[in-house]
Amino acid sequence: MNLYIVTGASKGLGLSFTNFAIENGHRVIGISRSRLEPREGFYYLQTDLRNTDRLPEAISAAVNKISTTDFKSIHLINNAGMIEPINFTKNLSASEIRQNIEVNLIAPIVLTSSFLKATSEFPGWRTIVNISSGVAENPKANWSVYSAAKAGLRGHSLALAQEFTGTENIRVVCLSPGIMDTDMQAILRAQTTDRFPDVESFKSYQSEGRLLKPEVVAKTLFNFLELPERINKVDYSIRELLS
Repeated sequence: MNLYIVTGASKGLGLSFTNFAIENGHRVIGISRSRLEPREGFYYLQTDLRNTDRLPEAISAAVNKISTTDFKSIHLINNAGMIEPINFTKNLSASEIRQNIEVNLIAPIVLTSSFLKATSEFPGWRTIVNISSGVAENPKANWSVYSAAKAGLRGHSLALAQEFTGTENIRVVCLSPGIMDTDMQAILRAQTTDRFPDVESFKSYQSEGRLLKPEVVAKTLFNFLELPERINKVDYSIRELLS
């Protein structure tokens, strides 16, 4: 049995992964701003990732709720994210920029640090999975803050993996999940062309059936993490895992 700590567990990929892991007999600690209903095999931590100063205590308390001796491996999945603000950089406010960076970059790094401390005595496999985006390597106009945050998260993942070179039971993964049928895509399709000139392309992804289902991505990631010893690099794309 494995333990998964999943941010953004109330919807999209986070919810799909949570459901799949529990259905397969594992345990999940879900982290979300929304209140989540407890159920067998599931524990929730209601917190706002923008309150980064509170995250170390929260993650420590969550891990301490469960006897880690019950698990073969423990996985932190930094999945939660926000794409807003979508606009020309000249129109962005300081608060919009700060909130995006806090959720997409600072929170995953703080959670990773706290996770590594809280599980430092765990003898089994540990993985840190950062859900990235294609814009980490190919930035997109009008997503300048999101692009910067995801590029930073990728850089953090690569540097973190170097810290564990030669360590047998810790792996770091930065996964680009592809274009999924989630609320984030709905937000993009709802934009006006004056804020997001490429909006029609994203509408076509839905109308042409080109969006990946979160359930497909969740199952693929779950199966990949079942054998952490085969992880041999940091950067992965969902297409690579699906092939």
